[in-house]
Amino acid sequence: TIVEGPHKGKVATIKRMSRAQLFLYSQFKSEHSGIFVVRSRSCVLTGGTKTRSAGGANPGASPMSTPGFNTPQSDNGRGPLRGERDESLMGKTVRIQAGQWKGYLGTVSHTTATHVQVELHSRLKKVMVVKDRVHVVGDKFGA
Repeated sequence: TIVEGPHKGKVATIKRMSRAQLFLYSQFKSEHSGIFVVRSRSCVLTGGTKTRSAGGANPGASPMSTPGFNTPQSDNGRGPLRGERDESLMGKTVRIQAGQWKGYLGTVSHTTATHVQVELHSRLKKVMVVKDRVHVVGDKFGA
């Protein structure tokens, strides 16, 4: 559902995602075969399915993440194997602000003292980014 701009209130299907733009299709729009472009920030996801978690799986983990990568535990069960991790960013949606992946949105799947691993929304790819180059995004619509 589009919440702002000239197409406000319309419901459409996402055909393509490209950085900050969504290419949407609406059967009620006859111009350009029903295809139009809006910024991703002006849309809210409606419908969809509930996230299913398998027995014993990490409920906060992304379905695209590697199962053992989210919660590495030492043999004594006291915590992560290497160094301290900043858990405050885990699972958050972030926007990369600088570097090769500038402008991309993604979900944080792993953190270290200086870097975060981000699962990009628009590509099936995980990238390591310096923590200072990411910014947590979100607004009143939950985007």
